[in-house]
Amino acid sequence: MWKIDKKDALENIQILASKAFQERVWLRHIGPTVIDYNEAILMYYSSIPKDENETLERLKTGFNEDEMEVILKFHHILNNFIKENGWDLSHKELMENKEWINVREEAKIVCKYFKVEPLS
Repeated sequence: MWKIDKKDALENIQILASKAFQERVWLRHIGPTVIDYNEAILMYYSSIPKDENETLERLKTGFNEDEMEVILKFHHILNNFIKENGWDLSHKELMENKEWINVREEAKIVCKYFKVEPLS
């Protein structure tokens, strides 16, 4: 297991926390970064694996226990969203989905904890 890049992991969560970023990039396709929902999720999972056992091992390489607890709560909510809703929602459907709104709100909690702002 390689060491987690803490900055990269938090930046991926900042994308998932930001309604403004998602509306600008996912709905209106305005850059400079142009990614979609699937790419954003895959970027997140590339830094923090989907499998929760792997996640725990990876997080231990860069975060303390309190930090891990905050991230793991978000991770669990995101994994449940993916399990229940899959990858096929349109960006418009996604932005209106109450469960996605909950994912985004939980990502904001992670951002607040680490004193980083959701991307705009």
